Amino acid sequence: MRKKRPSPALIVSLLALFVALGGPAQAERLFGSKDIRNGSLQVEDLSRKARKALKQTPDGSVTTAKLMPGSVLTGTIADDNVTAADLAPNSVAADELASDSVGQAEIRNNGVGAAELADNSIDGGEVIDGGLLARDVGRFAGTLIVDFSSLPAGACQAASVTDTPMDTANADISNDLIVLSPAATWPTTLTYGAKSSTVVDQFLIYACNPGNGAAADPPPTTFRYLIVGF
Repeated sequence: MRKKRPSPALIVSLLALFVALGGPAQAERLFGSKDIRNGSLQVEDLSRKARKALKQTPDGSVTTAKLMPGSVLTGTIADDNVTAADLAPNSVAADELASDSVGQAEIRNNGVGAAELADNSIDGGEVIDGGLLARDVGRFAGTLIVDFSSLPAGACQAASVTDTPMDTANADISNDLIVLSPAATWPTTLTYGAKSSTVVDQFLIYACNPGNGAAADPPPTTFRYLIVGF
């Protein structure tokens, strides 16, 4: 004869009886998992603690393979939960960023190079006051030493500047602006200037004595120059 298992209602009644008579330990010894038919217990048969445990998701139980495409959205992720370490290289492109969402604080020093900038994307508003040096503006910049001979009153001399970066690059600077500045040792009685040369990658420095008195012999002088393209 086939042995008939007790019904869930009978089991619950007996549990209550044994708890009253001998406590939970006695009931636990008498009934095990094999005594209860699969699928026979309902939610209301479970304790509050058991129901709460079933509603929780253990850490690490949900993996990428269990997520449908598009199932994780911005509202699903807590603020500051995704960091750079969670992102694959090149996984965030421009179309994933909201307008004005990336500011100076989000960019590391020297993190943006010329390759990341679109043509004409930077104007004066994006440049910090005083943030540019002369060499950031000009095509070429450098220093040189010129030693003019004695200049009689009303006379001028010119020196051709060679062996410069533009000379090495064979760059045409014939139509560029040449900015020139001498060291403090340059005599205040003499004038100076720069002009284009007949050789397109060179320029001339000239000095003049505009006085009508004695000759002036300037010392060897360091000049700084800046070539600005036009």
